[in-house]
Amino acid sequence: MLLKAYVDSHKEACSARQLGVPAIYRAEPTLLAPDRISLIRSIVMAEEEGARDRAVNELLPLLTSDLKTVFGPMSKDSITVRLLDPPLDRFLPTPQQIAADYAEARSNENYDDLFTLSDLRHRVSHVRAHSSVSHRGCRLSLTDPQILRLQVTAVLEAGLELHGEGVSLELTLLMPLVSSEEEIRALAKSVREIAADVFLHRGHMINYQLGALIESPRAAICATEIARYVDVVAFGTNDLTRLTYGFSKDDSNSYLDCYLERGILTDDPFVVLDQEGVGHLMKNAIQRIRQHNPGVAIGVCGDHSADPKSLRFFQSLGVDFAVCALTVLEQARHSLTHLPSATV
Repeated sequence: MLLKAYVDSHKEACSARQLGVPAIYRAEPTLLAPDRISLIRSIVMAEEEGARDRAVNELLPLLTSDLKTVFGPMSKDSITVRLLDPPLDRFLPTPQQIAADYAEARSNENYDDLFTLSDLRHRVSHVRAHSSVSHRGCRLSLTDPQILRLQVTAVLEAGLELHGEGVSLELTLLMPLVSSEEEIRALAKSVREIAADVFLHRGHMINYQLGALIESPRAAICATEIARYVDVVAFGTNDLTRLTYGFSKDDSNSYLDCYLERGILTDDPFVVLDQEGVGHLMKNAIQRIRQHNPGVAIGVCGDHSADPKSLRFFQSLGVDFAVCALTVLEQARHSLTHLPSATV
């Protein structure tokens, strides 16, 4: 079982390289940075197609440059880019932010800003009213195709630029929160079309793979069908645990402590994987994938990748790789060294 690490920046990519582990880069830290968030908001909230296109065109070279910087230290390694995952409302200004800006504009008698902020408040209210915390993951790419095009184009452009400089990369695009065959089929088709446009424009091609994150019970049950369209399947055990139990990780301390004290739970399920429930879903899914799609690589992403008991279970399932945060990499590596046939 190979160990990989999440990275969010060039600095972390260098650390992963020094530690000798492949990286999974998460797109949101770059796209949600203070100097980029306004452009993402324009893509999400613009009422006219032209405004969205202008925001994409402005953001694309910035994201491509960021990705090229991150990819550079990881040359000759496999690099996975997990596409945007946060809920839609994470891209929007809060009502408090808008109110503060409105009050400042009013005190300065800046009527142009007052008009703009009044319009912004209306559009934010509309978007929030028609979205939810579940409007995230691959659903963002399906409801806002410009977001998918932006990310896929930037990843491939960065890869092509590095390839032209003699740097070889193995790129994988990882789609978060895929829950149905129909979703991944539509996404795979869109990615192929975007890639074809990029390669035609550039006059060159590079190899890339497509992956799906299995993070819901339905996805685990339908994993065989989802795996038909991808090269990599990874189980996101944090969300899979949350959705299987019906727990919320944000407020779970208010009742998990009680459950642990009373012996209702023997371990915190967000630390030690629940093998009877979550693990059962994973085991059945992996068996079916191996039977029907033996060429698909299978991995695990989440906090459980640093837990010895959970890693032992993953090893028993025949998982190919496990992904953890850099901050717990040494802990995970130590745990792996005590597993048979472990690759650290």
